[in-house]
Amino acid sequence: MATGWALHYLPFYFMGRVLYFHHYFPAMLFQSMLSDLNVFTVITFYFCSFYLFHPLSYGMFGPLADNQTSPMYGLKWMESWEI
Repeated sequence: MATGWALHYLPFYFMGRVLYFHHYFPAMLFQSMLSDLNVFTVITFYFCSFYLFHPLSYGMFGPLADNQTSPMYGLKWMESWEI
């Protein structure tokens, strides 16, 4: 996608003449597809981070995070945290 955008946009970027909207339309198509990909990536990140930290949000169950059998064990990233 980024290659398609660059192949359509860069030739017009280096031109020394007046450029009109129709010069940018093919690059705009690729840019809209790239923005959709970015939105999908951000939403995926939000869902993954929610899935990772949902035990902290809904309340702790089982042994403390110091115990290796605890589902919270991987979430204690710093020793100063009291999970």
